[in-house]
Amino acid sequence: MLNLILKLYRLMSVLVLCVLSSGANSTFAQDTLPPIVAVQWSPDGQKYAVLDALGTLQVFHTSDDSLDFSSSTPTHLLPVASLEWSPSGAHLAAGIGYQVLIWDAETWSLSSQFISGEVDGEVVIPNDQIRFPESVISLNWSGDGGYLIAGSAGFVTSVWDFAQSSLIFQRVDVSGGGPGRVWLGDGWMSDGVSRLNALTGEDVTIRRNTLQNPPYNGGGVYAAEPNPQAWTTGWATLFGSLSVVDLRTMEGIASIQVAGRTPDNYALRLTDLSWDASGQYVGTIDNAGNVFVVNVTREEVSLVQQFPADLYSIDWNPTSNDLLIGGLDNQGAPFLFMLDASGHAGVPDLPTDTP
Repeated sequence: MLNLILKLYRLMSVLVLCVLSSGANSTFAQDTLPPIVAVQWSPDGQKYAVLDALGTLQVFHTSDDSLDFSSSTPTHLLPVASLEWSPSGAHLAAGIGYQVLIWDAETWSLSSQFISGEVDGEVVIPNDQIRFPESVISLNWSGDGGYLIAGSAGFVTSVWDFAQSSLIFQRVDVSGGGPGRVWLGDGWMSDGVSRLNALTGEDVTIRRNTLQNPPYNGGGVYAAEPNPQAWTTGWATLFGSLSVVDLRTMEGIASIQVAGRTPDNYALRLTDLSWDASGQYVGTIDNAGNVFVVNVTREEVSLVQQFPADLYSIDWNPTSNDLLIGGLDNQGAPFLFMLDASGHAGVPDLPTDTP
């Protein structure tokens, strides 16, 4: 399974010198392949997209893993990136460095492109003089596919109006730039912390002391994804918990400890998450190679499998229980794997596309 993908990656010859967030130099040798930093299924589950840390995007057919599309966008070595199909599956958006690119999924022509983040590719925290690579870390379409919201590591929130082919909103947004905003309607966006209107610029923040259940961010939100069936969003946190927040009221719905700790008592962080189509289950991964399924209603956690790999991205097939997982294995090779989540934490059996 997926041998074709790894063969295609091995055809790539890569030589790059990058400055990582720690300030250390990392040189990729001629035949070294970059990690897979983002994966996502199409809405009908018939295709899946794979994006690596050097900006190479590939789209494959689920039925036979044949290549449907490939594109390369030169960039710095990405610590994180993002992919998001439009609700109808007609378009695929990718956040690669400080850029957002949108392709027509029928012709694979580039239909839109805009900048969302620091164009020099680096974000600086002034007080601490900490520098790290700029990356678009979240992309969310409106339900009708008319708007695309992008959030960058440098806390820039941008809104693209697809009908007008124009950027209608962009500003530094300390709340939504990180966790990622979701389109509520009438211009309003929410990330579970505050609401922001892309059309008027109005910003509404709810005081935590007025909430019955303030949301718990578990030491910081590393990734976020909205529930496909409810006005809630899930947060993968740095302390290894899955938090669920109401996007309208900002109330916390659940906080479920998923990942454990290292032998020397350091918390394992959750690096990504993905809801199933029913909005009842979440697939998530930690930075120790563990893949989990969480039953959010019962607050039940099931370990599906542990891999000798650094895991970067996970996505749940909208039409089956297949989990698509990307990362870098402990031998330094790109990691791409599919798992069936059926039976874990009460997940009902569904047809699976995994051979």
